[in-house]
Amino acid sequence: MNEVVMTEKVTKPWGREYIVHPEARVKVLVINEGRTSLHYHPRKNEQMIVMSGKIAVETGGYYSENRVTHVLEENGTVFIEVGDVHRLTALEPSRILEIADGDDESIRIEDDYGRENK
Repeated sequence: MNEVVMTEKVTKPWGREYIVHPEARVKVLVINEGRTSLHYHPRKNEQMIVMSGKIAVETGGYYSENRVTHVLEENGTVFIEVGDVHRLTALEPSRILEIADGDDESIRIEDDYGRENK
C-alpha cells in the first residue's frame, strides 16, 4: 500500500495542516478543536472533503445574517469558490482533505487568535 508523504507541517492555533503537494495545492487540515478564521481567498477555489470527524462549515457573505452553516461528517464535501467568505469549526477532532487552485492568500475578517492577514 502506498503511503501519503507530507512535505511540510504548518502549526495553526486550531491544529495543523500538512502540505501534501505544494504545486498542486493539496493539504490535510487537522482541526483538533476551535475554528479557523472567518476569511476568503481572492484567487483560490477549494474543494474540502471530511476524512474523519465532524465540522461545521460557515459560508456566505461578509455579514453574519448572510451566512449559512452546514454540518459535514466523514466523506462530506464542500466547494468554496474564489471570494466566498468561510470558516471551519471542529465539532469533534477532524481531518479534512483540501484540494485547491490559485494562491494561498487569505483575507481574514474575524480571527479568534489575533493573527494578521497573510
